[in-house]
Amino acid sequence: MLNIFDDHYSAIRERLLLLARSLERTAEPAFEEKGTVEIWHRFLSEHQIPFRLALDGLAPVIDLGLFGRSEKSVVITVDLDAVGRVSGEGWLCEHTCGHFAQSVHALGLALLLHTYGGLKHVAVRIIGCPGEECRPVYDLDYPLPYIPGKQLLLKDGWFTGADAVLSTHLADHLSTGWVQLVDGADGMIGLRLHAPPFDPFDHRPISLKTHAGFLDEWQKEIRRITGRPQLKVRARPISTGIELWTAFPKELADIQAQAVNEILARLSASTAVEVQLISSYAPLQQSESLQGIAEQVLKKDRVITNIQRISELPGSTDLGDVSQAYPVLQLFVGGTIGVTHDRNFQVVDEQFALLWPIQWLMNMLERLVAN
Repeated sequence: MLNIFDDHYSAIRERLLLLARSLERTAEPAFEEKGTVEIWHRFLSEHQIPFRLALDGLAPVIDLGLFGRSEKSVVITVDLDAVGRVSGEGWLCEHTCGHFAQSVHALGLALLLHTYGGLKHVAVRIIGCPGEECRPVYDLDYPLPYIPGKQLLLKDGWFTGADAVLSTHLADHLSTGWVQLVDGADGMIGLRLHAPPFDPFDHRPISLKTHAGFLDEWQKEIRRITGRPQLKVRARPISTGIELWTAFPKELADIQAQAVNEILARLSASTAVEVQLISSYAPLQQSESLQGIAEQVLKKDRVITNIQRISELPGSTDLGDVSQAYPVLQLFVGGTIGVTHDRNFQVVDEQFALLWPIQWLMNMLERLVAN
């Protein structure tokens, strides 16, 4: 079994930490991750690891083994973009979600497998995924609807043949040696509302001509389709109107797409408010089977001191869309302080947060073959 912390791999560890710092300095918005892809290109070329590009050059793909034709085929996803935030009259990007770490984990794994030999009976496909963050949240001029990267990759067939999908993510303020296993996360529907100009010949009730009235109708339609008395809806004022962000729990994953299409079609016809779909993220449903395997692996890991089990993660991710079609597990890793998406978030233990997950991925692949 390869062990990233063996003395034999000290040069690789130093190279990966340099890679991490380069990636962290290259914070780019969704679908503009060209600098990040170029860093992948240089690293893979340096180590003579073959790769190709999907999504018109935005998504680097590494195949190690015969994907779709091996006993087990595993996809590892890597988010490439950074988080945008409003700054002055514009916006800027920073790696306050820790996505750069995912590249280190996956490229470190690729380097070990390519250099020292792949695992028998398992093929690995590593996909660099653009556009995980919902860019219109901070870039109000970005074209709508916004389609996240993994939805595009799913449509183009890059996950076809996968027996499992693994991913890593840095956790909020979690100590070294601690990891989190999370059952899932809510989906999300975002709408942008624009009040129409005054029309003296429009005799519809005033409730159908205001943002508040539209919100009431929106919630009525949600109750009708979901059978739930209320879903969490957050309103955010913007310069041109208002945005509504509705959380869809994982139990309602099957009807989210139906809700989006049906409700918008009906309300667009019945209200005077102009409505634009910002984006829709499906709920994340983590595989119980993969969580069980991960727990077995983690309990045998000498570095791990605590495994936190969490039922629901705040926020949404386009990995949720993948989880509707394939068994998915994303592990959340400590060695950090602060809260993701806030400027105070940072890695404080590089050895654990940036290097240890490579070992976990390796151990998971070996265990998946054994199962």
